[in-house]
Amino acid sequence: MKKILEKIIEYLFYLFVFTFVWQTKLIIVPAETNYNEIALYFNYLLLALILIIFIFYFFKYKRNEAINNFDFAKYWVALAGMEFFIFLSIFASSVRAVSIFKYILFLLSFGLLFLMTQFKFNFKKIILIFLSALLFQASLGIFQFFSQKSFSNKYLGIASHEASVLGVSVLENDLGRFVRAYGATDHPNVFGALMFFAIFFVILLLVIDPYLEFSSLNNKVSSGFKEGERNKKYRGRKILFYFVLLIFIIALMVSFSRSAFLALGLSLIFLFLTSLFNKNSFKKYYPIFIFCLTSILLFFIIFKPLIVNRFKLSSRLEKISISERSEQIGEASKIIKSNPWLGVGLGAYHNKVLELNPTWESYQAQPVHNTFLLSLAEIGLWGFILFLLFIFYIIKKNVLQVHYFPLFIGIFVFMAFDHWLWSLPFGLLFMFFLFGLTFYFKYDKVHG
Repeated sequence: MKKILEKIIEYLFYLFVFTFVWQTKLIIVPAETNYNEIALYFNYLLLALILIIFIFYFFKYKRNEAINNFDFAKYWVALAGMEFFIFLSIFASSVRAVSIFKYILFLLSFGLLFLMTQFKFNFKKIILIFLSALLFQASLGIFQFFSQKSFSNKYLGIASHEASVLGVSVLENDLGRFVRAYGATDHPNVFGALMFFAIFFVILLLVIDPYLEFSSLNNKVSSGFKEGERNKKYRGRKILFYFVLLIFIIALMVSFSRSAFLALGLSLIFLFLTSLFNKNSFKKYYPIFIFCLTSILLFFIIFKPLIVNRFKLSSRLEKISISERSEQIGEASKIIKSNPWLGVGLGAYHNKVLELNPTWESYQAQPVHNTFLLSLAEIGLWGFILFLLFIFYIIKKNVLQVHYFPLFIGIFVFMAFDHWLWSLPFGLLFMFFLFGLTFYFKYDKVHG
């Protein structure tokens, strides 16, 4: 029975990893924006099923062992304290039903982290399954941009996007308006972030996968034929990884997400500088750097007009973007000053902005594009401090090798320049999924 339950938990979790990047949902309480929407998400329902099975397994077979070995680490204390203040913030919310819904999603995300730390999954399988799911997203995003066509599919959570529709993220130049790639996400910035993490994990597999580090000195074989076969498989797999890497790079580029560009640039610079101090490490990274830079440079040459316009601060769309983000910071400052201790309630920020600006349309009341400010506004000072402590302890405990540090670079960049990791149901789940992966950095089998 124990082995059966372990297999059920393991394979249901791998299914969850493959499906949770899709936003399949059943809307229960509709709203003008998804910030106030209450829905049943397939990924959260699947996670809830896994957690129910895991709890039964845990108390039946692992309770005594877990009690004896449980690490009352500071990050668990910080997270528990954060959960308490999130719960308190519900009573300050003007949209209590939304706050309760978001609180339940937070508890499930908390459960995901507990599951990933208490049940030993295969790290390499998680990454390969996750990448295979993102490969579908990447292909969809590339198709959307180059065809300038999109389709809706309620079962996959895909919405249609037209350049002429107000609120759709577009690029402008003399030739007209071009829709940025969305994939199956809510926004190109989310899509670009997913592609960044996909690139990071492919590079990780290229650099530290022992199968790709084949050496006849370390892997003696009795037959030259077997050695030749192994070399052939090695080259074939390496070519496949580079091809997948190219797809993810193109997908990130067509998102035209500046935060994704920044995260990728900082990560490549960091890996380049740190690898300079290790000859063996630099030999592994050098061809990857050349491949990435060549791919990015070719894209920049081909799409120079669009890219220049995207980064040109004097262009019409960028002036609007800068103005909106400045206003958002001002709004956030007002909200934080008037609600410093408990905040306005988890998920209630959008409604609070509308209360302060009654003449605004719902789409105008965007959350502030900074996860730190948004979380401070929603759960108050004490909850925010505990949130920062939780992140600090996670980084302190789990960053053991420079190979993994780009993950934290990406998380910080996307938290500093966007809000989706906190404001969207998928973002909250994804953030805790990434934090859960960091616990495998100590024990994963990729290093060998």
